[in-house]
Amino acid sequence: MNGIKRLFRTTLGGILAPILCALLISCGEPSDARKEAFGCFARGEAACANGDYQTAARLFREAAQQCHSGAQVRLADCYGNGWGVTRNDGLAFKWYFKAARLANPEAIYRIGVCYEEGRGIGKDPEAAVRWYWKASCLHYAEAYFRLGECFRLGRGVPPDEKAAKEWYRKAVETWLEDANRDAEAQYKLGTCYCYGLGVKTDKREAIIRYVHAAEQGFLKAQLDLAKRYEDGNGVEKDDAQAAKWYRMAAEQGSVEAQYKTGCFLFLGLGVPEDRTEAVKWYRTAAEQGHEKALTWLGSLARGEAESPKEPSARQTERKAWEAIRHLAEAGNRNALEFCMELAKHGDPDAQIALAEWYCNGTVLPPDMDEAVKWYTLAAEQGCLEAQIQLGHCYYRGYGVNKDPEQSVHFFSLAAEQGSADALNMLADMIRDDNSIAWEAVLLLALHGNHDAENIIREYVGDGAEE
Repeated sequence: MNGIKRLFRTTLGGILAPILCALLISCGEPSDARKEAFGCFARGEAACANGDYQTAARLFREAAQQCHSGAQVRLADCYGNGWGVTRNDGLAFKWYFKAARLANPEAIYRIGVCYEEGRGIGKDPEAAVRWYWKASCLHYAEAYFRLGECFRLGRGVPPDEKAAKEWYRKAVETWLEDANRDAEAQYKLGTCYCYGLGVKTDKREAIIRYVHAAEQGFLKAQLDLAKRYEDGNGVEKDDAQAAKWYRMAAEQGSVEAQYKTGCFLFLGLGVPEDRTEAVKWYRTAAEQGHEKALTWLGSLARGEAESPKEPSARQTERKAWEAIRHLAEAGNRNALEFCMELAKHGDPDAQIALAEWYCNGTVLPPDMDEAVKWYTLAAEQGCLEAQIQLGHCYYRGYGVNKDPEQSVHFFSLAAEQGSADALNMLADMIRDDNSIAWEAVLLLALHGNHDAENIIREYVGDGAEE
């Protein structure tokens, strides 16, 4: 307890100063301006709740500039997390400090966090403790809890188990008062019961608190419960419960939960197996940089994750491939490497994609030699699109020397698969007196291609009339 007394003596002035400042401060604005600041803050909170962070940051800034301490804290949050603005820890610290001078307890606490984690300011555990102390004097529960951690672990103060328990107890008492109306307080109480911080360890009560918080949409509680039910940690292992909480967290944007939801759907753990829906969640997670999700998509696209005998296998592979292509086109280098690997292993969809990217210079630097190479490999596997594109390349001399015979060859292959565009190109070549094209169309007609027969009839008829 001597540590607490020492802390009290050294920070008393620092506690009183911001409070007195807040009582005396006046921004010199008329009451209408202050009402406007409150209105901006409220609209900013609404925009933030709707995910419109750019609008929220703009509104918070307008209110913050009129000395609204709550808006200053929220603007600092925006800078600290990159919500609607470029992340800037220095500016976050600046706005927390402005709000702290107006005796905003959350801002005072956040400055402590900045000092503890070295965000926007150099790491200084002792300074962190002083700021947590200031926030605790304004009855900010998170500050009580942090002080408990600091005394328990000896961060910024000498280790003092007795002092730590006292701070944890204060946090628990505050959260108990707030629990009925605050999901986060429920979750933090659950943590205290789980690890015996300020209260007697009670795993059952911890789960009850986590469930209350999760049902109110608190993301950390949903993730905690999902993991516990998945592993059987503190509860009986239950895949259905794990899948339920992962899905709820995934819908709130948790990348790890999105990946896990994909896994549970793909394997049919606790939910009906749905591989198409699984691919959707893998893709969502991969778009946000989840490497394991991207790896799963790659395995699915290669057909390694399921038996090719299953009727749904090709559909799943196709969906996975589309997801990887989308990621590559969005600039994901790992997805691009997957595409190149698939192409090298003979996947025609990946070969076509590489050819198009080399041809258009979008995802890869322009290189018609590479484009023709990959179109050729895909065409040799019977890829209709590649055959048509090669026909055009040889017809117009794109990436290769003009070669009417090769052009006719690839257009004929495509026409055999029912391509009207390819057959029209052969007809155009006939109009240019290309005898090879004429022979190709005759051969198609002999094999029962009715459109080819119509082309022959048209030209034979024209000859007769002449």
